[in-house]
Amino acid sequence: MKKLLTFLGLLGMIFLAGCSQQQALSAQQEPTTIGPITNEPANNTTISYYLLNNPADSTNFCNGENMDSTGYKAALTKEITKTFEGKLTIEEKIKKTLALAVADSESFSETYALTANTTFENGIVTMHSANGWAGSSIFYCSWKPFVEKNLRFPEIKEIKWASEN
Repeated sequence: MKKLLTFLGLLGMIFLAGCSQQQALSAQQEPTTIGPITNEPANNTTISYYLLNNPADSTNFCNGENMDSTGYKAALTKEITKTFEGKLTIEEKIKKTLALAVADSESFSETYALTANTTFENGIVTMHSANGWAGSSIFYCSWKPFVEKNLRFPEIKEIKWASEN
């Protein structure tokens, strides 16, 4: 009887040791996931643009007396990023970036910005903004650095400022 109890005790210890070893191995072999799993299509377009942290500050840089385009451009630090389905061409991305930035800026109006008329050809963006109204120099003091800061794409070699078309 003593031999039977010893045998059962040893068998129990082997069984328990095997179970705990199996649990340790299972924990080590579980797959590791990196980040959330999403079903987003791989060909989305991400657009980033910059705005003033406080839109009321725009008059501090370009107000007729103080025409500080460099300061205005440096103050465009609030980055906004949006993702859209589908792959946009560079011209579509340029127009979409400007349209979104203008709409969110609280400083510009599509009436003067005319971003829908913007063209891109051979690395040159042509801005067809309106000219010749009272206050146009104040508008351009902030508009030009706004466009330059927001259109930093490697495909763009030059931004050309043209008259209204």
